[in-house]
Amino acid sequence: MARPAASAATARSDMAAIGAHFGISQTTLAAYLGISQPLIALAGSKQRQLPTVALLRLLPLYQALPPPWGIGAADTATPEPLTAAVKALPHLPDPADFGPLQRRLLACEAALLGATRALARAEHPAAQARRLLAVLPALAATLPPDDARAQRQLPFMEANARDHLGPGPVAKRALLTIRVAALRHEIAWLRAWLPVE
Repeated sequence: MARPAASAATARSDMAAIGAHFGISQTTLAAYLGISQPLIALAGSKQRQLPTVALLRLLPLYQALPPPWGIGAADTATPEPLTAAVKALPHLPDPADFGPLQRRLLACEAALLGATRALARAEHPAAQARRLLAVLPALAATLPPDDARAQRQLPFMEANARDHLGPGPVAKRALLTIRVAALRHEIAWLRAWLPVE
């Protein structure tokens, strides 16, 4: 069931969610809606209402938002499964050699934390871009053909989104994914070799 035309209260509470979910700035959103950027800010701070035309243009974005704001699919990031612990080891190190292994384990765990955070930071704009590209056709359908200002925003929004999905960002995310997987694998080996404390 489609969400009813947004009330002023709904618009005010969802403005930040729309910006965060689709990676759209207030300036770009204002140009698309055909209103001023200060009006977007005032609506976001519950001081003003958006015009009905603006609310109708926002409807595809509202509908694509995940719950509790919209009816779109919920964001479910499934973490990569940890590498299974190594069962058969070629030999066990001498207990005197555990110190370097323990230090390496700590270093790998710290590096894994940093690499995981970097990967999450790199994935966020890509996820926003994919969501925005998915909803762009619906946004285009809400615009009247004679609204040149709003029509100009769609290619701008698409180009911005595609920048986050280009070869450079994709390569960066791939390298970070490989780094995370390699660190998890090394940690699994080190934990299997070290005695349980």
